[in-house]
Amino acid sequence: MAAAAETWSPAARGCGIRVLVDEVLMDPKSALSEVLRATPGWQPGAAEAATVSQVSGAMTNLVYRCTTPGPTSENASVIVRVFGSGGKLFSQKDERNIFLLASQLGVGPRCLVEFANGRVEEFLPGENLSSASMRRADVSAAIAAAMAAFHVRMLARLPVAQHASSGDGGAAGAAGALRPAIYDRIRRWHAAAAELCSAELAQVGLTNVPVELAQLEAHLAARFPLWVGFCHNDTQYGNMLLFGSSSSSSSNGHIAEVGAAMNGPAAAASPTASIEVKLIDYEYSTLNDVAFDVANHFCEWAYNYHSDEAHVFHESWLPSEDQQLQFCRAYIAAMQAQQAQQAGGPAEEQDGAAGARLAAAILSAESGRSSGNGSASDAADVAERAARLLLAKAQAHAVLVHLKWGLWGVVQHRMSDCDFDYLGYARQRVQRYHATKQALLAQ
Repeated sequence: MAAAAETWSPAARGCGIRVLVDEVLMDPKSALSEVLRATPGWQPGAAEAATVSQVSGAMTNLVYRCTTPGPTSENASVIVRVFGSGGKLFSQKDERNIFLLASQLGVGPRCLVEFANGRVEEFLPGENLSSASMRRADVSAAIAAAMAAFHVRMLARLPVAQHASSGDGGAAGAAGALRPAIYDRIRRWHAAAAELCSAELAQVGLTNVPVELAQLEAHLAARFPLWVGFCHNDTQYGNMLLFGSSSSSSSNGHIAEVGAAMNGPAAAASPTASIEVKLIDYEYSTLNDVAFDVANHFCEWAYNYHSDEAHVFHESWLPSEDQQLQFCRAYIAAMQAQQAQQAGGPAEEQDGAAGARLAAAILSAESGRSSGNGSASDAADVAERAARLLLAKAQAHAVLVHLKWGLWGVVQHRMSDCDFDYLGYARQRVQRYHATKQALLAQ
């Protein structure tokens, strides 16, 4: 039985298959036909009848949605992901382990076929978010809840999560404490940029990164407690799916939609049972301070990757102070729910000591400075103080977000075949890095 199960595993199904990127770009249906024929449920003739369309907005891999009218017994729609050249930026092996972990936990889609330079994934029938729709108060709260659950559940459910980060400097330190991976990742990316494109690195103003990074690390460590979770690190709207919403996420009339969203009611919103967000695409996921993930998401409000100026950072689109605080409140409420699950749920539904410690650290009396009487008002006070501390931490971590993506843009300028102004993107991120660094260190 074990041999039979192995024969039908995703890796066995795709064994020996490799697709050529040039052929995929010219004729994706033909280039992906062998992969589609290996997909579970796709019977003879299904691949030939399929429609294949590229999913726009992906900037690391080539992603296609493939749908067949049949014959098929299951998986009539699937996602095919052809890996890009991210070797200088992330480990494909680590990404695979993280994807499989998310799949096992039900956090992400199932893996159907693994081939040499990509995979076939379950198609999740969620709604694609847009730069405008992710600003809706209920959607923003659902994103915060999804982020909190991801941070806890991916942290400690299986050892592979921590092992996947260890190669990026994100595993336990000498004393056994979890460390954020962002500092080692930035050092590695800076070294890669210096090797590949030193002229561009100097051009955008990133020649003294190791010294500046050490200064920032010491400054943040002195000001804030460390809250390390397993973070997505790329929570832009294209890496999230919305379930249970009937509202359109079309990006048509984007500027008007953004204005309406930003001028709408400021009352706190919480995700309802009918609204859920799932995070997808885990290339850059590692151990990190959760504040980095929150800061990264706030920065992503400034982009519309489906516009003619996809690389442009729109300062006026950033969330207001109140919108940021509402997001942090929703995150803390979701973290309280995670903590309650740890305390009261069956052992098989709990997510391990590391996840429990993360929730406890964020909601601790030390962070919240509670009066300690255990009342409902005291719990609300702890939650509010934790939300405001998370907001302060996120605003301080924005400097690392800008530095990371500035380096990413410089490296991708040399490595990527995608139609995107990586160098223009990098220049803008580095400008904001220097501005936020100066402001942070002056505090």
